[in-house]
Amino acid sequence: MPEDFHHQQFWMEGWKIATNRMHYLHVSHLGLSDSLRTLIRVRANLRKPNLNLELIKPDVETLWSELAKKADESAHAYFNGENGFECCFLAITGNSYITGSVVISRFMPHPAR
Repeated sequence: MPEDFHHQQFWMEGWKIATNRMHYLHVSHLGLSDSLRTLIRVRANLRKPNLNLELIKPDVETLWSELAKKADESAHAYFNGENGFECCFLAITGNSYITGSVVISRFMPHPAR
């Protein structure tokens, strides 16, 4: 059974705090979803064009490891895309679970107005 709304908010707040520590990211979306595959969704892009995405993965892994400490069991996996990567995660606490994804995209300049 998925975590109840209160606990989903707790996990989401953990991601919010964690992503705030990553000053090189611009978080465009952090929210809850009604999809059981991704109850929490985080979408962000790099703030600068010269940052290497492969160097960002260990930071995301560290953040997930810190958040997952409160779980009885946890897992995560990375999937590379054309414009970045996605880290999908799952944590089990008691008889409940939480799922989510963190999508990190390359720097995208804003079009001229």
